[in-house]
Amino acid sequence: MSVLGFDKSEDKVSIINNSIKYISDIADDTFNKVVYDGFLTASTNFELYKITTNHSSFDSNDILKKSKLIVDLRNLIKESSDKY
Repeated sequence: MSVLGFDKSEDKVSIINNSIKYISDIADDTFNKVVYDGFLTASTNFELYKITTNHSSFDSNDILKKSKLIVDLRNLIKESSDKY
């Protein structure tokens, strides 16, 4: 299984994609293997944003700005948009 992670921080995306581990919960050898083998990549390009949980760290304006399509299952986005 492959995982594509999304983050609005270009620094974090670059760190992941360059096999630099900043997540302490993952063993170094495991992290390096999944990135090297192409099973873990990261991007700042939000083609589709699916909101399935509520978190105070979500920036709804940033989601609206960066996403082409939004599936909002938690009613986070209050304003009307043609994206969802």
